[in-house]
Amino acid sequence: WGLAASVAAELGMDPRRFSDLSATFDRFDINGDGMLEEDECVMLAQSMLRHYLAALKPLTPKYAGMVDLEVKDLESEYELRDKLGEGGQGVVYLAREKSTDSERVVKCYAKSDARAPLSEIKEEFRLLRTLDHPRIQRLYDIFEDRSYVYVISEPYYGGHLGHLIETAFDAGVNVTSVYLAKVLYQVLQGVAHLHSRYITHCDLKESNVMVSTADDWLEPSLVVIDFGLAHNFVTRGTSGGTAGYMPPEVWMRGLWTPKGDVHALGVITYQLFSSGRKCFQGFGDEAIREATLHRMPSFDQMHRHWRRCEELQPLVEAMLHKEFHARPTVKECMENPFFVNRVKPSESNGWFEEPIPDEAIGVLTSIGQRTALQRAVFTDIAATRNLSELRSLNAAFDSMDVDHDGVLTSVEVRNALSSYIGPDKLEEVISHLVGPEEQIAYTAFMGQLLATKAADEYHLLWREFLHLDTEGTGYLAREQAARLLERPALARLLGGRGSEELMALMDEDGDGRIVFEEFWRVLGSSRD
Repeated sequence: WGLAASVAAELGMDPRRFSDLSATFDRFDINGDGMLEEDECVMLAQSMLRHYLAALKPLTPKYAGMVDLEVKDLESEYELRDKLGEGGQGVVYLAREKSTDSERVVKCYAKSDARAPLSEIKEEFRLLRTLDHPRIQRLYDIFEDRSYVYVISEPYYGGHLGHLIETAFDAGVNVTSVYLAKVLYQVLQGVAHLHSRYITHCDLKESNVMVSTADDWLEPSLVVIDFGLAHNFVTRGTSGGTAGYMPPEVWMRGLWTPKGDVHALGVITYQLFSSGRKCFQGFGDEAIREATLHRMPSFDQMHRHWRRCEELQPLVEAMLHKEFHARPTVKECMENPFFVNRVKPSESNGWFEEPIPDEAIGVLTSIGQRTALQRAVFTDIAATRNLSELRSLNAAFDSMDVDHDGVLTSVEVRNALSSYIGPDKLEEVISHLVGPEEQIAYTAFMGQLLATKAADEYHLLWREFLHLDTEGTGYLAREQAARLLERPALARLLGGRGSEELMALMDEDGDGRIVFEEFWRVLGSSRD
C-alpha cells in the first residue's frame, strides 16, 4: 500500500484505482515469503503505471499494444502438411519452410476470432523471443496477412508427456522412479526459468510438455510449449487454463500467480505417478471445480506402485495445497529430497531405482488406446458433417442437459447421435465416449468438434476466396462471389440454400462488393 500511495501521489490519483493490490502483490512475490525484492518492486510499479495508462485511454482488447507485423503470403513461404490440432486460440499445422527445406510448426490465428486477441498473440511471441532456454519452446518468426497472424515455431517429434511412459516402455526403457524424476525435473527447470523472467504459464498440463525427438527414449529431452495463456506479471492476470489443472484461486478469484503453475505441476506429478488417474475427478467443469476446491486426491495407487518414494506424497500434497501462499515455489520443489536423491543417483542412493509395475503400464496402455479411439470418433463425425449440423447437435445436447452440468447419460447421447451416425458405428462411438456410471461429459466432446470444424471451414472459405480475388483487392464482385458459391468444395457448407438467397444476405449494404468478413458471417460462424 505504501508503494501504491507513493505512485498514486506522483500521478495525482486515488490509490484505490489500482484495483486488487493484494492480488497484484502475490503475482510478484516469486519466492512466496511475503516480501518483494527491488526488481520485483520495479515490476509492480510498472504494472501500476500500465493500469493508470489504461484508465486514461482504454485500449480495445483486439488491437491493444499491437504493432505492425511483416506481411507475407503463407503459401509462398510454407507448404502446409499435417494439421496437428487446435490450440486454445488457433489452428496448428506441420509445414515445410520452402527457403530452408526445414520442418516448422505454423500456428494460425484468425484476426476475426474473438478468442485470439492480437495483442495477446504479439505478447506471446515477444515473451518467447526473450526466453533462450533448452526447456522452452523455440520461436522463429511471426507475420500476418489480411486475415491471419502466423507464428512459426520449432517442431517436436516425440509426442507429449502424457504418452511418455507407455512409449518409453515400448522402446525397451526400464521406466523407474529415477527416470520419471529426471523427466519432471526438466519441466520444473523450464517453469523456473519462466518465473525468473516474471512469466506465469497459466496452462501447464501434459499436452503442453513435448518430447523433443523420438529417437532417444533412454534420456528424453522435454520442452514446455503453448504460451497462448501466458501472462507477464506486468499484465494483469486473468482467468484461464484447463479444468483439473487450475488451482482453487483461479476458480474462486480468477487469480494466476507463479504458485498456480506449481499447483498444475502438482497435478501433472500426481497423474504421472498414479498411472494416469485424474487428480481431480468429475464429470463436467462444476464437478471438477468442487473437487479442486474441497478435496485432495487419493494416494493409494501411488503408494501401491511406488513404495520407496516416501518423499513423493508430502511434496505433491504441498504443491496441491488449497491456499496458494502455503505451496512451495518451483525452485523449492527442485530442491526437495525426492528430486535431489534421484536426478543424480549415486551408489549411496541407488535403492531409489524403483521400476514401474506392469499393472501401471497396462492401465496407461488402455488409457492411450481409449484416447486414440476418441480422436478417431471426432475425426469421423467432423468429416461427415458441416459446422451448422454440429451446432444443431450441440443444441440438442444442451436441451437434454436440464441441470446444465455438461453431463448426459449414454442413452441420451445415443438418441441424439442416431441421426448423425449410422447404426453400425453408433454403439462403437458410444463405447469410446462413455465413462463410469454410463455418463458422457458432452461439453468437452462437442467443444473439440466445433473448434475443429470451425477452423477447417474458415480455412476452406479463405483459400477459395483468395483464388478468385486475383488482384488482391480484398473483396469480390457479386458475380465473382456467386461463382465461388458454385464451387464443389463449398457445396456442403450451403445448407441447401441457393446462391441468390445467400448473396442477398452477404451484400447487406448493397454496394455490389463482398468482403471476406461478410462471406464468413453468412457461411461460417454466425449461421444457424
